[in-house]
Amino acid sequence: GRNISFDNIKAILIFLVVFGHFVELHIAQDAFLRPIWIFAYAFHMPMSALVSGIFSKANLDEKQSVQLIRNIVAPLLGFELIYEATEYLIRGSFSVYAGLIAPYWMLWYLMSLLCWRLLLPLFARLQFPLILSLGLALVTSYSEHLGYLLSGARTLFFFPFFILGWKLGANAFVSKGRDWRLICMASAIVIAGSIMCFLLPAQFDYRWLYGSFSLHRLEMADLSGSLYQLLQYGVSTLLGLSILYLLSLRDWGLARVGQRSMYVFLWHGMALIALHQL
Repeated sequence: GRNISFDNIKAILIFLVVFGHFVELHIAQDAFLRPIWIFAYAFHMPMSALVSGIFSKANLDEKQSVQLIRNIVAPLLGFELIYEATEYLIRGSFSVYAGLIAPYWMLWYLMSLLCWRLLLPLFARLQFPLILSLGLALVTSYSEHLGYLLSGARTLFFFPFFILGWKLGANAFVSKGRDWRLICMASAIVIAGSIMCFLLPAQFDYRWLYGSFSLHRLEMADLSGSLYQLLQYGVSTLLGLSILYLLSLRDWGLARVGQRSMYVFLWHGMALIALHQL
């Protein structure tokens, strides 16, 4: 009963997550990798949140609560201990994230996912949940007190994509007939997005893509900053949905990887730690 299209999509998204983490330290100096990394980050985290929203339920009954603990809380706590213990054994101290009271590095996503799932029953009762989540993200982007603390800034920044996924539902990319005009439009958006990333000036502040920096830290704490953030939401949504639509057109043979994407997500940090020690 699994949706093969979504398993393929999850496989490609987790590949982009791993790829982004592997090249992240080199993008400032590498003129070729930098636009590729920016292109990936412009949509892969927003679409990861969106896909999580697609498969989330607004009711938090006993069954959903058990799944929440088993699939999110337990891996979050378990791998938090594993990564922090590894840091202590290698460096003799805990990571910088421990001092910030934040989840270890990539584990922020599990913390945010937990918060999104807990917030969903509340927002599902509201009349305009997507608009309200977007407004909340825009307002809190001015706050200097969120940041990395319990993944607060990223939780609110990517929350609108999660709500959008929940609103779209599991049939978001399923249609009885593929309209060639939609395919052409999606392809054009992807091509335009790719070209735009390669044409971005070298001084483009890619910290906007992380979702963890306030508008004050980005030196645009005014109306222009909010408008810029709205533009970013629009670009990420159009680009991301176009890519997901194109990916859903065929079976890429990656369903098995997609079904195990959580394992890849949780363990790839160990490979990065090992590489940094070489």
